Amino acid sequence: MNRFSEMSRLRHIGLTCCLATRENSCLWRISACKYLTSTMLDAALSSYGAQVVLATSSDENHPPENIIDGKTETFWISTGMFPQEFIIRFPDNMKIFTVSIHSYNIKRLRIEKGTSDDAEKFEAVADTEFEHTESSLQANDISVNVLNTTHLRFLILSGYDHFVSVHKVSVQS
Repeated sequence: MNRFSEMSRLRHIGLTCCLATRENSCLWRISACKYLTSTMLDAALSSYGAQVVLATSSDENHPPENIIDGKTETFWISTGMFPQEFIIRFPDNMKIFTVSIHSYNIKRLRIEKGTSDDAEKFEAVADTEFEHTESSLQANDISVNVLNTTHLRFLILSGYDHFVSVHKVSVQS
């Protein structure tokens, strides 16, 4: 990430960094800002107000809310057949840079953004194919650079098996 994009990202969260490096105080502020960018909060956590407002399948032992609890030990599992989908709603309009997803058996995933309160109109922001993993979770970081969204819809278009699981979704904003 270049300094200009890092600076604009910091301004988005209400910080200003000094680009001049002549004064010790400016050097400190730049290093402090770099630390803050690497420890940004996950906007897709239920503890921050995110909600799963729709899921195409449900299992009482593995409900869709597990996707946003911040743990990879819990998960949502599909009940077979494709496509499968789930929608995460944020408490406020979000600016999103990266979506991270920990899953098992997903082959192809599309992510769409929604900007209306009713979550009816969506626009594709990413379409990706995951590598198959035998004995470990798939961990994928997907760049989306979405400027304004209230919802993200995740469409699981195909899988490596009849069932897939989503363990954790993280959103860096």
